[in-house]
Amino acid sequence: MVEIPRGFVFHRPGVWEPRTLIVSGTEPRIETASMSCPGCGCPAELADHAIDAVGRVTPSVVCPKACGFHALVTLVGWSDR
Repeated sequence: MVEIPRGFVFHRPGVWEPRTLIVSGTEPRIETASMSCPGCGCPAELADHAIDAVGRVTPSVVCPKACGFHALVTLVGWSDR
């Protein structure tokens, strides 16, 4: 399990920041996150992942640029967002 601290995604690799998606339908707001890959720093959206109350992300996160990063991650501070 890789712990990812909160920070500004475009400032350094291996951090996350919260996002709120507004959609229509029965669930108008989706709490999610963006993160930067710890391997290469490219941004990755986690909207298609589940994030539990303590920040554990499922399924595992794979770098969108295929740098080789692939891990189960926990978003440190998710419950404090």
